[in-house]
Amino acid sequence: MTDKFMQKLTPLQTKFCEEYLVDFSPTRAAKRAGFTNPVYGRELITQPHIKAAINRIQNQVGNQTGVTIAYVVERLTETYLEAKEKGDLQAQIRALDLLGRHVGAFERDNASKGTKVNVQMNFISGKKDDNSGV
Repeated sequence: MTDKFMQKLTPLQTKFCEEYLVDFSPTRAAKRAGFTNPVYGRELITQPHIKAAINRIQNQVGNQTGVTIAYVVERLTETYLEAKEKGDLQAQIRALDLLGRHVGAFERDNASKGTKVNVQMNFISGKKDDNSGV
């Protein structure tokens, strides 16, 4: 990992980027990387050179394994559809949760970014409720 993005990083920042990809938690990544104040991870993750380094590492891993973002999204979509067919509500919710995280549907600061997320939920039950609006 000696590309120009990684050269701008300190060893601690490089470790943070690698640790962030373990669970996508900036606080836990900062702690594992060795920062004295793990909360600093939240600030680190907003810095452009840190984001670029994380993206670079993700791309390298994806190229090496063949597991790309598109592949994961496709498999999650298939998993959701299969779970829906089987009536497995828990698996449906989990797949939708992961897909929602991918598109940023649950970020706390969507409003500050000007991002609008429209969510439509259709509930399927044994009886029709004309007053539900769904």
